[in-house]
Amino acid sequence: MLGLAFNWGALLGYSAVLGRLELPAVVLYAGAIAWTIGYDTIYAHQDRDDDELLGLKSTALKFGRATKAWLSGFYALAWLGITAAGLLAGAEIVFLLGMAAAGAHLFWQVATLNIDDPENCLQPLQVEPRFRVDRVRGHRARSRSRFAVLEPLNGTGPQGCTPWGPMTPCC
Repeated sequence: MLGLAFNWGALLGYSAVLGRLELPAVVLYAGAIAWTIGYDTIYAHQDRDDDELLGLKSTALKFGRATKAWLSGFYALAWLGITAAGLLAGAEIVFLLGMAAAGAHLFWQVATLNIDDPENCLQPLQVEPRFRVDRVRGHRARSRSRFAVLEPLNGTGPQGCTPWGPMTPCC
């Protein structure tokens, strides 16, 4: 549920700028949900004993010792979804370079994870903003916008106005 709610902005932002909902936004939404499941699972390992004691259900308890395998799958889906969304929206090489860095970051998270160490489980949340920057850096550089809205790079917003440029609002 967290992933559905936290990433709703991918659909809303895209449709607000373009006045319609298209495949790149839906693919981005799906990839972002997979990413949220991944980082929330790591976070949930900090207090999984409390969850168990209280009878709560969490992905940390469900995945248990197989967490790294599950994270690898969710992060692979996240990376593929976000990358595919960018390509569907017309992103180019700079975006792909940013996604390569983001993929390396996700790999590092899984490789260095120790689910039995709460401090280690907190670490990805402290550096997670780096992933968000990496995954949009290519699109943002191309658009020269302060906001990295995933939209075809040669597209225009509603009523023919273009949302690109520093703080240029769309009509």
